[in-house]
Amino acid sequence: HIDDGRGLLGAVANAKTDTEHSQACLRLAQVAKAAPLEAGAALLAVASPRRGTAGERIIELARTGLSADPLRLAAALGSNIPAPMQRAKTAKKTKRKAATERGETVSFNGVVVGSTPPAVPLRRVEGSAEVEVSPQVAVRLRDDADPVIRERLGVGTLHWKLAGDERVFETAVGLRSAAVEVAPLQVIVSKLLNEPISERVAAIAVDGAGLVVPLEPAEAQVLADDAARRVLAQLKAAGVRGRVRVEFEVSDGEGGATRDSRPGAVRKIARGEPVGASPERRDRRRRARGRRGRRAGAEEQARRAAADSNGGPPAAPEGGDVVDRVSAL
Repeated sequence: HIDDGRGLLGAVANAKTDTEHSQACLRLAQVAKAAPLEAGAALLAVASPRRGTAGERIIELARTGLSADPLRLAAALGSNIPAPMQRAKTAKKTKRKAATERGETVSFNGVVVGSTPPAVPLRRVEGSAEVEVSPQVAVRLRDDADPVIRERLGVGTLHWKLAGDERVFETAVGLRSAAVEVAPLQVIVSKLLNEPISERVAAIAVDGAGLVVPLEPAEAQVLADDAARRVLAQLKAAGVRGRVRVEFEVSDGEGGATRDSRPGAVRKIARGEPVGASPERRDRRRRARGRRGRRAGAEEQARRAAADSNGGPPAAPEGGDVVDRVSAL
């Protein structure tokens, strides 16, 4: 052990001029030679003189002349190296064991409208399965969730529970109806219209694998062309993302309702107009088909006249199939 070893090394590293650096290296080499071999070898081993300087040459000469016996020098340096610490080996848990400890879960991939939420724990009781779902997920369950989950789990009986509710539901539709009371899907109707004539908040219903937005006739008459995109933008925070079918339901005031996913058709339904092509447009299509028919008939008559004048059979129409060409022969 060298009492002033740290100070000597600091003087070598912090020297401002080449002269001070050379003097610091010289003092370190002198102390290392005078010290026991183990301490001196360690001090010279950790010294870091500047490259290409006289101090570096002094340290290298001191290292070379420290001992003429390489084995003794190696033993001296080895005595300063601490022995490696023995680390206790921890038993690694296999993935199968870890999965068993976490418990069985059920995935909602393909059974909810919008993005798939995280899997939830599954509880099996006497051959039946019980799934507990949060209201925010239950309100987005599709109508076909029951058969899909039963087939995925391989069970015949499936029970649903709403988080925070002790009731047990036999179907996903019943669970969804209860979740609507806690966490309903809602949109502001004025954000779906071209004219803000209503400040009503509409409750969105899940029907099949899509969404249904109820509208009043006055609201449907000014429905925006990108109303479906605006619906999904409002429901993004509720997990409704991706490609989701959105239908608009217009009530007729007598207990009936009509649904359509096309905003243009919804506006026509609200105004009492027929949905589809107008009479003028149908007439234009009819005249266009008539012109194409007359043009094709004139071409056929011209081919037959040319064949009669040449005394041969009429040529098959260009691009015709094999049957037409054979019959022409």
